[in-house]
Amino acid sequence: YHNFGTHVLSDGFESTDQNSGLMLYQTYRINDDTKITAGIDAKLFGGTANTGMAANELNLVSELAGYALIYQKLFKIVDLNAGLRVEQHSIFGHAWVPMVGASVQASPNTNFKSAVSKGFRSPTVMELYLYAPNPDLKPESMMNYEIGWMQFYLNHKLRTELTMFFVDGKNVIEVDGSSTPPKRQNIGTFRNKGVEFSANYSINKQWQASANYTFLDMDKPILAAPRHQLNFNLNYQYKIFNLNTSLQHINGLYASVETPTTPEVMQHYTLLNTR
Repeated sequence: YHNFGTHVLSDGFESTDQNSGLMLYQTYRINDDTKITAGIDAKLFGGTANTGMAANELNLVSELAGYALIYQKLFKIVDLNAGLRVEQHSIFGHAWVPMVGASVQASPNTNFKSAVSKGFRSPTVMELYLYAPNPDLKPESMMNYEIGWMQFYLNHKLRTELTMFFVDGKNVIEVDGSSTPPKRQNIGTFRNKGVEFSANYSINKQWQASANYTFLDMDKPILAAPRHQLNFNLNYQYKIFNLNTSLQHINGLYASVETPTTPEVMQHYTLLNTR
């Protein structure tokens, strides 16, 4: 794929941008119990802007990654997954991204699962060069640990799932308002834990309902992270006609975290959508 474009904004900002990539993967099925997948991802993105630290200069960032995944079934009831991704970044060098997971089908209606995985996010071109820029930023990274329990009722019409998780992150990119001018820094670490519960119910062929709730316990405020999130969804399908209604309630969302120049601001809201 290749995307490109030009921005001309009313405040005088102008840029030309490009985003290209290639994805290639192959899955080999050894037998009914074993599958192996290997692939590569290549990306090239960036552009030229008339403002920022590198004004009127072409800034391109490239990423090249290789990965392998393996799936293994044991004793007809245990599913094992493991994978490793190696990411090579033109600015930040290489990163190793592992994951491993397991699930056990304890009965036709009961499933237990667990997973450990690493995640990371490289700074964007905007963060490096344009707004409160810092070309010395490091990638954000985190480790995620979770366990879950899935249960079916009423001949699989009703499915519930309970998940508990713990997340340990570092190098979070935040704008340091105490510096002049403001500058992005890797100043954040976090340790979050929480629980999520979801339920899906197929009332009949026309009506489906679902709901989920997430509680997030944060060791310190994180921008755009809500402490409570509740979602309801109701869908009606008749031939080519579809009606969908969703309700979302957010409580304890940090719209701003306290810094030497900004106060802490929390938001609470309820959003109703019908389509």
